[in-house]
Amino acid sequence: MKRGFLNSSKVKKKPLYEAPTAKESEKEAIQDQEKPQPTLDDKKLPFGKVENRGVPSDYKVTELVTAVLDPERVDYDPHQVVITTIPPQYFDLPPDPDGHSVWIVFGPTKAKVVNRPEYPKALPKPSGPPAYEVRATPNMGMGVFATRDIAAGELIFAERPLLVAPRDIGWMVGMPELRDKYSPDAFKQIVMMECERQLNLVVAYMLPEHREAFLALANNHQEDGSGPLLGIIRTNGYGLDNLFDGPKVNEWDSNVYAAITKVGSRINHSCRPNITHEFDLDAFCLPFVAKRDIPSGEQLSYSYCYMDQSAADRQAELAPYGFSCTCPSCVNATPESDKLRIEYEQRISAAAASVARGVANKSTFASLIDLKKQLVEEGLDATEAYPKLLKAISALCGKLGMAAEESKYLKEMKNMTAKLLHVLWVMRLVTCLDVAASSIFIWDYFMTLGMEIELVWSSRWTFMKVVFLIQRYLPFFDTIGLVLSHQLLHGLSPDTCQNLYRVSAVAIVLGFFFSEIILTVRAWAVLNAQSKPWISKILPFFFVGWWSLDLYFVSSFLKSLQIGPPPFPSFAGCFVTGANESLILCWTIVLIWDALVLLMMVVPGLEAYRSGGETALLDIVYREGMVYYLYLFILSVVNIVIVKLLPAEYQNLFTSTERVIHSILASRVLLHIRCYAARRNENWHEEISMIEWAHVGV
Repeated sequence: MKRGFLNSSKVKKKPLYEAPTAKESEKEAIQDQEKPQPTLDDKKLPFGKVENRGVPSDYKVTELVTAVLDPERVDYDPHQVVITTIPPQYFDLPPDPDGHSVWIVFGPTKAKVVNRPEYPKALPKPSGPPAYEVRATPNMGMGVFATRDIAAGELIFAERPLLVAPRDIGWMVGMPELRDKYSPDAFKQIVMMECERQLNLVVAYMLPEHREAFLALANNHQEDGSGPLLGIIRTNGYGLDNLFDGPKVNEWDSNVYAAITKVGSRINHSCRPNITHEFDLDAFCLPFVAKRDIPSGEQLSYSYCYMDQSAADRQAELAPYGFSCTCPSCVNATPESDKLRIEYEQRISAAAASVARGVANKSTFASLIDLKKQLVEEGLDATEAYPKLLKAISALCGKLGMAAEESKYLKEMKNMTAKLLHVLWVMRLVTCLDVAASSIFIWDYFMTLGMEIELVWSSRWTFMKVVFLIQRYLPFFDTIGLVLSHQLLHGLSPDTCQNLYRVSAVAIVLGFFFSEIILTVRAWAVLNAQSKPWISKILPFFFVGWWSLDLYFVSSFLKSLQIGPPPFPSFAGCFVTGANESLILCWTIVLIWDALVLLMMVVPGLEAYRSGGETALLDIVYREGMVYYLYLFILSVVNIVIVKLLPAEYQNLFTSTERVIHSILASRVLLHIRCYAARRNENWHEEISMIEWAHVGV
């Protein structure tokens, strides 16, 4: 992605594909543009100091035709311009905590985004403390600086754009007949003036704090006829190569969009950039990621131009921004450095292919080391091609038997992917804990299988027997089956991973639900024995409503879950890259319920102990019950802390552990009570005939 807007003479609008259906509940403005859109007559809009700026004296300002419509209507005319907010902004609800973007877009393109299966996702969250600050620079205006050491591959921040607009602004003005009436320069002045009028309408849709941030951005187009709003857009836009009109990007890149952001637009240019970004369509945001290690205090930088060209060509491309680049690569440019920039990608590809074919000699090694040195000196060691060179050098060292050198370059390559390696390590840790949880479950299952066969299998069918068997055997499906599948299987696509997560999450919530039925009914029976029948009437309704909330928040979490493609071919499992914090609410629901039932057990348990009740029954019903709930309470607290304080890759660290512990403890509750009753050959708490605890209700 390159910084800036494209306004090319080659631009010709192509018909859009038929719009899919979109469903939202916001209001948006429609600008009627039914006629074919004009394009500009030379390569760029004017920049610098333009003497004859302003529209011709005989030009009559057009009337803006707008309408406020419900966007659930998607049968827009293909030439209508839609002003909308992403995600929807409701007048009677607080703003989205991740922010809103105002978007100038064709209706069909908007529908293409909002109908994506994973839209809208929460913004990805960086790990660790804040890593940047915005402050003034000596000669570049405002800039963004690292406030701590940042590792290569680390997410520094992500933000929703303040505004997303077309890179080719010509189609925003529908007056093709004026092209024949006015000169190209005069026509461009008309286009810019009409765009400014429309942008005033657009900026009015922003939240006040977003509008203030937008208007505070730099404007390097104050003397070329651009209005203040258009000047800000032309100065600060990031090209979004994966957001475009129609089925694909055309050969002129004229149908793509650009984003203006609050923090990202403060990042200054360098031909030796240290950050990169790739627009996230599902979260509708720009994540900014370190391309190399960035020490504390260094300014974040991004290249506004293509880097694989000579210094003169780079300066020409940067001219519309109103500055000359003074980075070391431009100040110290030579014919040799220009040649290196133009050819380095082809040279690396050729070297990698040569090593792959089996070429292995000292002269090849020397040439690759020399190329590596040149790339570092020219500041090209943060490019995507550089790790390919390290890989080729390492492979060549292996073929030449140079073990020490091979290890050295492998280590450098691994250091560049340290963040990825950390995420993979956490994922493997989660896998190990899931395997451990599954092993505990299987071990306990066989330890108690004899009791189950003796006390449950031959009993009559009742509601509680069904509940027992569901929660007893469901972990074989949701934990041992599905969870380990999305941790260990190879070649899983993001869509397959999403489906695995959905099914396993719903099954896990149902498992909690049925296990808690058993644990809660035990407390229900105890309280009923203490002459509190009113609890028996309200508890079932409260129970169902409470656990329905858990399912709702799990759905919110699944909707926000971000899963990327496998980072390398042999990767096992699903590569989770982000999610919201809805799991905190899920675990809080479990924690509150467990605390409530623990309280229900403690009060009658103390009374029974003081009254000298039977020791065996007290052990089974009260002491064992309170210890079980203490386990569950602590696990819920640990899960809440993990979700709140640790990055997204840690969120499922103890999910499977708490899942199987719930099933194990619930199963033991029924089996132990049934075993006690069987030894005494009597029903416990016979007055609750509907539960029949002596037979475990089964």
